[in-house]
Amino acid sequence: MTLDNHKLIAVYVEYYPLFQQAYDDLGYPSAYFNDRLVEVIDHLLETPDTKDPMLRVYHRFVSTNPSQPEYVSPTLPI
Repeated sequence: MTLDNHKLIAVYVEYYPLFQQAYDDLGYPSAYFNDRLVEVIDHLLETPDTKDPMLRVYHRFVSTNPSQPEYVSPTLPI
């Protein structure tokens, strides 16, 4: 799949005020959404590429207390 970079940039610029407002609403009023987006993209680009498929097994612990979130452990043995 290919994307037209100019169209993608135009959409981002058009919707940026909404992204920034949502970021402010999430509790980051003195930070810029764009700065965080760049940090996340950089982090993803640093992710090593694996040649072999990876298998990850998760174990779930669900609490009966609705205010306690579900906990998923990727490290426990099967």
